[in-house]
This record gives sequence, structure tokens and C-alpha cells, in this order.
Amino acid sequence: MSDSTPDRAWAGRVLFPRSAAELRSTSSCPACFTPLTSVVCASCGLDLRHPEAADLASASTDIADALDARLDIIGRIRRDTAAAAVSAPAAAPAPAAQPTAAAAQLATPADTVAAPLHTPAEGAPS
Repeated sequence: MSDSTPDRAWAGRVLFPRSAAELRSTSSCPACFTPLTSVVCASCGLDLRHPEAADLASASTDIADALDARLDIIGRIRRDTAAAAVSAPAAAPAPAAQPTAAAAQLATPADTVAAPLHTPAEGAPS
């Protein structure tokens, strides 16, 4: 759907519902959610005597059902993820990395401690 249809330009003040229940409500205006006191909204002027008001109510109900289905899917994902985390065995800690031959060759003199090449015999002068 295009965001710039002639009818959409006439939509005027339209608020986004905070819940699927607001979309299903027949006691509040479907455009601004102000409580209805007549068939014409006292706040935004939406006239619900219009022949397409029934289509608006039907579309609102369909959207509410789709939002509920979306929440069910989100809930199922969270529930399944939590259940999997509880039932999964704790992961063993990763073993410490062993230096590779290439890493040993790249070691700098400061990284290594040189062993003496020759240890004097006991009692020998140093």
C-alpha cells in the first residue's frame, strides 16, 4: 500500500492503539480512542454513521486478531527459549588455549625466559 493515497490524506487525527482491546472497542472512537457519547466523535469529528464504519470495525477486529497472534508467537518463542535454557545441561568451560607452533615462533624475547646455557659444576669457580 502506498503511504500517499487520496483517502489517507483526509484521515486527519489518528492515534495508534495501545492494545488490541482498544481496536475491538465499540465504546471509543476508532480514530482517537476518545470515549464515544454519540455516533460522531466529540473530539475528532469522525462520523460513524458513514456506510464504511462497519468495514472500519471489521478491519480493526482483524488487526486486533493479528496483533494477538503476533503476541502469541512472541510468547511461544520466549517460553520455548526459557524451557530450553532450563533443560539444557550447563556448558563446560572452554579449555585454555594452547599456544600453537606459529605463536611460539612469534614470541618476543620479553615473552620468554632464557635458560642458562651452562650451569657451573658444584664447587667450580664461576
